[in-house]
Amino acid sequence: MTSLNRRLVLSNHPAARMLRWIHHCVREFSLPAPAFVFRPVLAVFLLLRSLYYFLARVFVCEPLFKAYCTKFGRRLHTGVYIHWVSGRGRLVIGDDVLVDGKCSFTFAVRYTETPTPLIGDHTVISHRCSLTVGRQISIGNHCLIASGVQIFDAPGHPTDPVLRKLGKPANPEDVRPIKIEDNVWVGTDAIVFPGVTVGEGSVVAVGSLVMSDVPPYTIVAGNPARVIAELSNGGCQESAETHSLGEPLQEKRSGGKQSEDPLQGVVELVSRAVGHQLDPDDDFYDAGVTSIMMLPLLIEIEDWFHVTIPTEQFLNARTPRVLSSQIARLISDRKLEQL
Repeated sequence: MTSLNRRLVLSNHPAARMLRWIHHCVREFSLPAPAFVFRPVLAVFLLLRSLYYFLARVFVCEPLFKAYCTKFGRRLHTGVYIHWVSGRGRLVIGDDVLVDGKCSFTFAVRYTETPTPLIGDHTVISHRCSLTVGRQISIGNHCLIASGVQIFDAPGHPTDPVLRKLGKPANPEDVRPIKIEDNVWVGTDAIVFPGVTVGEGSVVAVGSLVMSDVPPYTIVAGNPARVIAELSNGGCQESAETHSLGEPLQEKRSGGKQSEDPLQGVVELVSRAVGHQLDPDDDFYDAGVTSIMMLPLLIEIEDWFHVTIPTEQFLNARTPRVLSSQIARLISDRKLEQL
């Protein structure tokens, strides 16, 4: 079959060309969509879809999730999926909580009889979040847990390779409760490790691996996560650990992989941050770069190219091509200073 397909694709025979033309016409075929016909159809479809999801949420998803809970407050809501709950534990949820999308709650009962996740008032747990509870995971009030976040207080397996090969559980001392204090924002796909306390009012950037305590009112980012900014009086200040009045702390540089082609490096770094490939002239913000990504992205770019980019200049460079031109000038200036 593969050989026949190859002949049809490559052959210059009239029959092969005809088949390729028919295939192209089928792939490109599209019906006209006059607005006066399809807008009413769309309106009916959206109405029926909303009604279906409303009935599924109110009469199926929310009641089943509430049945899992040991205690829940007023106005607990879910999305239109049934959450995955494995094992038995004490699931305690406060008032005005949204557990959206499809999340998983896994109870590791080998470490305690009542593994307990506690979720405070006015907190949002987003789609694809995963909580693995050996002892206790506490999430405070007014917290925002973005999609894909993983929080686990039990590592699941021992670090000792001999014990792991024998199928033994993790050591009890490795199972350590997690506490996320009030008004914390945990970004998409972040991972919070056992024993961590995330301080009040702090922000965990997208994709961060939080392996140690996070001070209150700070922004942390990276793998492992480190403080990159401090939040004070409702504002954001760059951390002295990374910058001080725009001057670099050279001893903090990670020894990045400076590229001969700044444009290629910038495209790679920004594409990695937004999760899809960018073109050199794509606007950062249209492509999905958000305010919470800006400081981690700036630090990573500076470490990569061994340069210090003024914050205002970085924010005004809206495309990889413009930013790479700025970086090229900075590299050139540094080389001139070294002569």
